[in-house]
Amino acid sequence: MIGPVNGSSPANAPQPSALGALDGNAFLKLMIAQLKYQNPFQPMDPTAMMQQTSSLTSVQTLQGLSALQKEILGMQEAATATGFIGKQVTATDAAGAILTGVVSNVTFTATGPLLKVAGTDVPIAAITQASNVSGNGTQA
Repeated sequence: MIGPVNGSSPANAPQPSALGALDGNAFLKLMIAQLKYQNPFQPMDPTAMMQQTSSLTSVQTLQGLSALQKEILGMQEAATATGFIGKQVTATDAAGAILTGVVSNVTFTATGPLLKVAGTDVPIAAITQASNVSGNGTQA
C-alpha cells in the first residue's frame, strides 16, 4: 500500500509482480466486489467468471515459474563464479578501468557473485576474458 504523505511503500507490503499488477488476494477482492455490485437482472456470466479464475491460476503459475528460473539462474551464476577461482581474467571495474589478474576468491551477494581480481571486487558480468594460469594444474 502506498503511504499517503511521502509515497513510499512499507517494507512488509506485498509488491505486485512483473507478470500482473494484482496479486491473488487483490484479484479475489475485485471479483467479490464485482459480484456484490452486479446488476441482479443481468448476473455475471459463469463462463466469464471461469475465465477470470483460469487467468488468475495462469498468472500464479507463471509467477512461480519466474521465481524458479531466477533461483536456477542464481545457482548457475554461483557455479560459474566458483569456476573462475585460480583463472587469469580481464574485467572492467565500476569506473571503467581494465583489470587483469587471477581470481582469488568469490563473494556471494544479493545482487550476484563478486570475483576478487587484483584486490578489487568485480561482478561476474564484467569479466571480458578468462584463461588458465600456467602451472596451476588446471586444463582449459
